[in-house]
This record gives sequence, structure tokens and C-alpha cells, in this order.
Amino acid sequence: MMKKIVLVLGLMVSSIFAGNYFVNAQSANYNVRWNAVNISKDNVDAVANGVRPGDVVRYEVILSGGDGPGTYNPRVDLADVLNKAEMVNMGGGSLEGTDLVFPQKLCAGCEEQVFSFFVRAKDVCGQATNMTASINNVKVVVPFDCDLTQSGPSLLLSLSVGLILVIMVYFIISLRREEIK
Repeated sequence: MMKKIVLVLGLMVSSIFAGNYFVNAQSANYNVRWNAVNISKDNVDAVANGVRPGDVVRYEVILSGGDGPGTYNPRVDLADVLNKAEMVNMGGGSLEGTDLVFPQKLCAGCEEQVFSFFVRAKDVCGQATNMTASINNVKVVVPFDCDLTQSGPSLLLSLSVGLILVIMVYFIISLRREEIK
């Protein structure tokens, strides 16, 4: 229940801050930086740690280094992501085909602008190893961590319970044998 509350609060906060102002791609010299965070795993770096089916990932595109006022209409290519995940929150943008397009904003003297969106990874283990999003040829690649789905906590828990049951049965049989003698 707590994870659901945190997820909803995270989505609300990111929607408020997503897509405020952007630097003009045509008239400004700017840098693009990606951030992908797995909010289902306590906000760990999704690029370094991967995602499992059902995990929710917050993607952020950070634009910085603009050289003056301008407008920007960010367009994120999500063709690969949409095949392997479903949109949870578009952060104020809208889908046009496989592109997530954010509304045009004016930016006067922006230092750094961030916009974000959320996706939930589908169960594509065995079919895909990662999902890629890009803007202006700058890509972010989030790997799938499918090994954890087969050997995660549920398998460890089952093995532990099974071992405890075997030990208990052994002691019960040993005690009964001593009582019969």
C-alpha cells in the first residue's frame, strides 16, 4: 500500500514540474542529458540496475546550456519504449505516433530545464534485452533484468521454507523412533 501512495505522489509531483520551460533547439546551443530512475525499486538508477516486468521507470530529459531566449518543442522518440512498456504518465506531453511531444514553451535565460514521463515495463523477457528512448540523437538505454524474475526473492523464500520443513520432518521422525523403543 505504501508503494502505491509513493508512486501516486511521485507521479503528481513530477507532473507539476515536468515541461516548464525549454531552450530553442534551432537558435540555442544546448546539452541534452538523460536520467532514468526505477521508482519501483526505491528510485535506483534504471540504466545501471535494470528493470523487471511491472517496474515503473521515470525518464527525465535535462536540457542545459542555452545561449539566450527561445522556444523549444521537445520531441522524444519512444518507438522502442512503447513496444516494451506502457505509458503511465506523459508529464504534460502527448503522443504523436511513437513520439512524445511536449507543448512549446518560452525560455528566457534558462540554465537547466527538466521534463519527465513514466512508463511501466511489460513482460518481454526472452524477446528483448533493453528499451531505448532518444531526443536529438542522444539516447538512454534501460536494460531488462530478467534473471531476477526467475531467481528472485520468491525462489529463495520457497527454498528456505522447504529446507525448514525437511528439518522439522527429520526431527519428528527421530523423536517418534525414540518413543517406540
